[in-house]
Amino acid sequence: MIDVYDPDGAVTRHMGELAAYLTQTTYSVRKNPSSNRNGTAPWDKFWGDLYATVRANKLDTSAGNGVRISSATLENLRRQLAALPFVNYGDFTKEATGVSDGLTRRNLFLSSDEPVSMRSSSVSHETYVDPSDDYLVRTLMEAYASADVKGYGNRLRRLRRDFLYCSLSRAHELRKRFSVRKRGDRLSELFHDRLSHGGRAILLRVLALRS
Repeated sequence: MIDVYDPDGAVTRHMGELAAYLTQTTYSVRKNPSSNRNGTAPWDKFWGDLYATVRANKLDTSAGNGVRISSATLENLRRQLAALPFVNYGDFTKEATGVSDGLTRRNLFLSSDEPVSMRSSSVSHETYVDPSDDYLVRTLMEAYASADVKGYGNRLRRLRRDFLYCSLSRAHELRKRFSVRKRGDRLSELFHDRLSHGGRAILLRVLALRS
């Protein structure tokens, strides 16, 4: 989600990692309310404080949806993260960024002027029109020079955005059509013929997550 919504790459590596750990912990507690971790060893204390942070901010319940957690509140956890053994978090400074590539930062409807913080969200996005076959065919037929990396990248980002916000039923349909090259299905053929292996893998992953 940081990768999708961070508009300017300002999220630090430490905060990006903490967001992932807090998300994992929140899921664990919502699935099993008695989940916890005890102990004084670095990893045990880190996990124990994660559980405490989740519960203190009510992320374990629906009351926590939309809660904002400031970076100051998370500073103790960040320091623990940087000191954990057997991982390389300590190799990065507090200010080091690069946790995301801001893959949709050019889409203005995702831009935000909010200060950097961590937020637990339960959001109903506005309704987006499903990408039609004609639209996808036109997009896949766009021609770029072999060295136009920016052009290819922009097309991939547009398609990723379109698939991210399409309806679940459309995502399921497209995933079935794109999973293998279906002869006679022009859209399926173009998907396999006009995109790189890596690009196809990214888009199929998005569709899999949606469907």
